[in-house]
Amino acid sequence: MSIDWLEATINERKVLYSFVKRALDEKNKTINTLYRELFGIYPSSGYDKTFSSGRYAKKKAVQFYDWLEDNHFELAIRVVDTIEEETSLKSTGIRRRRAKKYDTLQPELSLWMADNTDETRFLYRSRAIPFLHPEDAFEQLERFRTSAGKGNFLWHVLNGPGGTGKSRLALEYAISRREVSEDAIGFLPIDRSQTFNWYDWQPASPTFIIIDYAAREVELVGKILRILSMRDDLAKPVRLLLLEREITGAWFDKIIQRGQVEHILIEGTWFGEDGTLEPPTDVWPIIQHMCRNAQQQLPPKQKALAELERIDHHCRPLFAAFLGDAYYRNENPRNWDAYALVENVLEHEKRYWEKGGVEQAHINLCACATATGGIAAEWLEEYSTGQMKNFWPCWKGKQTYEVLSAIYGEGIVDDIPPMEPDILGEVFFLEQWKSASRFERKHLLQYGSLMAPWFAEFTERLVSDFPEHETLDLLKSVLASDFNEFNNAKSELVFNIVTNTVAHHSERALETFYLFNKFDISRDKIFAAECIIDAALNLVVGIENLEINEAFKIYETQNLLTRNVPTTLEVSRSRCGLALSVIAKYPLCEPHRFRSILADTLKSHRHHREDKMILCDACIAISNYVNLLDNTEIRHATNLLRLFRNLAKGEHDDDMEDAWIFILYHTFLLFLTESKKPNAFTKAETSHALARLECLAPETEQYRNRILKLLEKDLNEL
Repeated sequence: MSIDWLEATINERKVLYSFVKRALDEKNKTINTLYRELFGIYPSSGYDKTFSSGRYAKKKAVQFYDWLEDNHFELAIRVVDTIEEETSLKSTGIRRRRAKKYDTLQPELSLWMADNTDETRFLYRSRAIPFLHPEDAFEQLERFRTSAGKGNFLWHVLNGPGGTGKSRLALEYAISRREVSEDAIGFLPIDRSQTFNWYDWQPASPTFIIIDYAAREVELVGKILRILSMRDDLAKPVRLLLLEREITGAWFDKIIQRGQVEHILIEGTWFGEDGTLEPPTDVWPIIQHMCRNAQQQLPPKQKALAELERIDHHCRPLFAAFLGDAYYRNENPRNWDAYALVENVLEHEKRYWEKGGVEQAHINLCACATATGGIAAEWLEEYSTGQMKNFWPCWKGKQTYEVLSAIYGEGIVDDIPPMEPDILGEVFFLEQWKSASRFERKHLLQYGSLMAPWFAEFTERLVSDFPEHETLDLLKSVLASDFNEFNNAKSELVFNIVTNTVAHHSERALETFYLFNKFDISRDKIFAAECIIDAALNLVVGIENLEINEAFKIYETQNLLTRNVPTTLEVSRSRCGLALSVIAKYPLCEPHRFRSILADTLKSHRHHREDKMILCDACIAISNYVNLLDNTEIRHATNLLRLFRNLAKGEHDDDMEDAWIFILYHTFLLFLTESKKPNAFTKAETSHALARLECLAPETEQYRNRILKLLEKDLNEL
């Protein structure tokens, strides 16, 4: 068998890749290590994930795979094992470079700027929008930089809604540091960091690393974080700043490996302060500036700020810039919402496209790049003549780049980036989707499924940012598409959208949750079950006025979907958390409706008797359930108290303490109201009820005063 790597199809490359990888696994080798030892450098981005030939070392990759095809992988392994090295290298006609000392290399940190032009005015890199210096945020970053870290390493997350100014803040801080110090500071091009040796790297100077869109490469970011957290030999301080919209959700749990051994390894390296970036209190200077020389078209300050707050209740700097730009064009935003404002800006930008000769095929290519975090240059020609033929433009190299540059407003010479700002890109993609033909939608989904993790993350942002718009059709289509081995991205996608929309758009959160019924979760049952149960929990807790029938429907849906899932520790923990939350949410309801839910909690405890978290949740669920009972069910309450006492024996943390007081107090109330004289309890009746309770639970004595204070408080309120 002989494969011309440059001419090979993706499937042919996959076959060869799998063949080589199996052989290397038997030798406890990795392709990354093999490549480095053969050529003296690590392979470039993407060659192993995408089966392309690599971005910056195409010739080496071609040689590498030519060498490994058919039976030559044995030769490569012998070279790495230093057997017949010189003979092997000469026989293949490849000369091995002397490897550099890899630990002398430094990560490439970029402060890439864009020219300040009308086409780039919304890009944070052009610095065209006035920067409203948030003193407290700058001070926090300075504290982060100067604080002592475990082994010279600390990490932090700067978070806030899209358009708040996270990237701009990080850029301005980096520029300010570069002006006064020799520190290495800048944005880490995450694709290049895939091959960087973080284990052996020694910083040549204090280093401040910024990673934007941390959730896009969550596995890689988590790997970097955990490696640096384990390093106690860093010669200089290293700071890792992650930029992302939320600090909650699956992406954050993944990078810290919550619930796993690796989670322990990062203890002591977290900065610890809340990194939420609040929008400036007064964005009027941005509106003024973006209106430029058309001040006569600018309404009074208070009217403009009220208009902005109606459109975007966060009053984010980016939306202030969009609004000022609309005023400059003499637009009337009186009836606009956030989507209409961004859509108006997008329509205005298209005037540059027409001048640049942009056709629908170029727009399709840009839409694919926007939805998947960008497209590597080496994929363009192959896909344009293959899977994306007649959908992407016919590839003409420099000429195609020139046309694409008209869309982006700046020169494109290599990879095709996503449209920025990302909120503008979301509206651009959704508008393309809504107007697309069946053929075009098929290709958008086809390319998205090839890049599933990035496409899922983009879809999550789009639906979460604009839940009230026509996004459900897109979401259903994404879930119905073929994500291949990335099928668990679908479960995470639904979970994240539920989490992000439940507070402000509960109807969309509910609609999204029931989409778990629409796709196959069998490929990764345990991960999918955790997503389903946790999404149900977020609905129950997050929707304040959730009807009880809807709550039971949510609970029954997750029960049905996860009934055949193994009862792992994490799944059981999630189930217990959901069950006790459902019971606690409806204290005045009929207890018989909740019996099966309480039984589920106790079942989880039986599966994992040694787990303290499940034990605590089971006890809290029992104490919450007793609150549902009335004085006709005292026997049931006393049995539950005995069960609680048996489970809680020896447990004394704060949660368990609260559960003790809760169950004792409500059992005490049942004894007290058995005579049916509410609000007229005598001292003798109170003492008698406490004595009966103490017979059941001697622990009552230590909580006696707190029980009486709770009774006094309730009577006063009545």
